[in-house]
Amino acid sequence: MSRDGGPLIALGAAGVLAGLAVLGGRSRRGARNDEGDGWWYHATSIEALEEIEGAGLVPTSGSNFGGGYAGHSRGRVFFTEGSGVSYWADKVEQRAHHSSDFDTEESFGLVPVVLRVGRQDLAMTLGEPEADELGTRDAGHAEAVFFQGEVPPDLIEVWDGQAWVSLDDGVDTASMRDEVGAAAQWEQDDDLGWWEIDFDVLLPLVG
Repeated sequence: MSRDGGPLIALGAAGVLAGLAVLGGRSRRGARNDEGDGWWYHATSIEALEEIEGAGLVPTSGSNFGGGYAGHSRGRVFFTEGSGVSYWADKVEQRAHHSSDFDTEESFGLVPVVLRVGRQDLAMTLGEPEADELGTRDAGHAEAVFFQGEVPPDLIEVWDGQAWVSLDDGVDTASMRDEVGAAAQWEQDDDLGWWEIDFDVLLPLVG
């Protein structure tokens, strides 16, 4: 989910670079009144994080999934509860496989990372979330919601592989890319070569 906060989660010009993960689907006013662990989560990529750090999560101009998601996701920023993180991070990985041959180190930037924002902070800033029924269903009933409006960087934290770090304090994305590279393996088949990447290397244990 990402600078454009919509369903890939999260890509559009700002989408492909700005954020991959996210949710889509038909909506209904009012999400479940379950505080969970107190956080909403958003999956995106390292390269999208480099934009989000400056601009925050910005409503998407369309869906990165395409198809029926496009109209639903426009103008919204999407989140999931902790138990949905692995599903939406997998969507970020799928988007990476569609957009790269993984033959250069630039592909390390496509690896998923996870953002979180305090539920109370978001409610105070943007009001209560709206429920995303299709996103919830697709993620095995892990709650998916959306907000209408921008989420400023100072409300957002990212798991950098070791700890939750506030975007306001600065994020060392170069070190995150290095961590992906350290876990990657170069594979060669005749004239073809590619990086075999561990797409889970920067994912937190939540949910």
